[in-house]
Amino acid sequence: MNAAPLQRLIDIALQQEVPVPDLLALAEQASCGTSELLDQLSLHVARAFIDGALPFERGDFIMNSVFSTLCASDFPSNYLDMPDLTYEVYLAFDSGEYRRPEDAPDVDPVEKYTRPMLLRLLEEHPLPR
Repeated sequence: MNAAPLQRLIDIALQQEVPVPDLLALAEQASCGTSELLDQLSLHVARAFIDGALPFERGDFIMNSVFSTLCASDFPSNYLDMPDLTYEVYLAFDSGEYRRPEDAPDVDPVEKYTRPMLLRLLEEHPLPR
């Protein structure tokens, strides 16, 4: 896969909800479907967070941008299915956004929920380093 469309998608998602036409064009530039591009984005974000190259807040923002794009789209669902892996990475970041009532006050939800979920996903779907 051409890395330039993936980086462009990350750059857009760091700023705003990704416009659907941009997502479709970037997938075409990457010579893949939107699902593959979104899964690659999600794995890249997960790996960057785990490696310490991407703060939680930025990874969370990217995944929220992608989620918003897919949920708010007026495009037919055959263009923009939410890939399972992308949804799992989104949920992992979402889990780190808040402390549960049963958590002690000193519990960091990112460390308790997000990091283990992403480590499991990266073990199941390794990216070349």
